[in-house]
Order: sequence, then structure tokens, then C-alpha cells
Amino acid sequence: MLCNLFRFGNAAVELALAMGAKCVIGLGCTKTKLETWKNHLGSAQAARVEIVAITGDATKDTELIKAATPQGAGAEIFLDLSPRAATGTVPSLLKSAISALKIRGRLVLMGGIFQDIPLPYLQILFKDIQVMGKFMHDCPQVIIHLLESGLLDLDNYNKKVYEGLDKI
Repeated sequence: MLCNLFRFGNAAVELALAMGAKCVIGLGCTKTKLETWKNHLGSAQAARVEIVAITGDATKDTELIKAATPQGAGAEIFLDLSPRAATGTVPSLLKSAISALKIRGRLVLMGGIFQDIPLPYLQILFKDIQVMGKFMHDCPQVIIHLLESGLLDLDNYNKKVYEGLDKI
């Protein structure tokens, strides 16, 4: 699985690991920030995570991403959680990620980009890429189960208790 590590990507990577992903590739702009983030994971999780500092050059980024996948074979899923602030970098990132997907891969769009973006139509067509869009998650029970079973650990996150939720 590929995931950009803008705001929510860190949590998405940890969720993918908790759900059993063998390899997750975190994408970001700054290698030192990516390394710092990876170092906070437990050693068992960190062993299943690769990081790629994207350059903005779609061709080079495709090569970097594919090289980070097992045997350089490409990724099965790209989860895009790009925030609105990343609007300028998203077309290049999507092109690279789609190019790095395997045949019959999946592109999942869940970010906050509020404008139309170009997609590499022929690559999507010839590689039989499934494009999915999803706003938010409609199955919080999965996350609750992962937390209760101990597969997802929130100890490294800042937590806030919201009072009055029992009155809703």
C-alpha cells in the first residue's frame, strides 16, 4: 500500500499495518521527517514500512516508489489523503502513484482536494486500475475492534477527551 503522509496518512499507515499489510510505503516531501516518523513505530511495524521522499518529478518519483515495493513489482493500493494545502503537488503525486500501481491496482481518493485534477487516463484503462472515492470512513467498528484487540496502539498520539459525548 502506498500512502502520502500529509496530515492523516501517518494514522492510515498504522491502520494498514494493524490490519495486516505486509508492506506499506509512506510518501512525503522531507526525508528527515519521514525517518523521524518511522522511528516512532515499534520495530515489528517499522520493518514493514518503507519511506519515499518525493521530488515532484513524476518520472523519478515513479521509479523511487516502485523500487520501494517488494521486488520492485509495484503497489496494490494508493491511498491519497492529500489536504487542500497540497493541491499544487497532487497531480504529479497521483501520476507517480498510478504509474507505480500493479495491474488491477486501486486508487483510493479520500483527501481534501476541492478542484478537478488530471488523471493518466490510458494508464488507468490499460492497467485496469480501480478508482474509488470515499469521504470519511463509514465503519468505525473496525477501528474500535483494532483498538480493543491491541493491534492498533494510540500511545504515541496526542489524545483529547471530549466531555458530553454521552449526551448526544
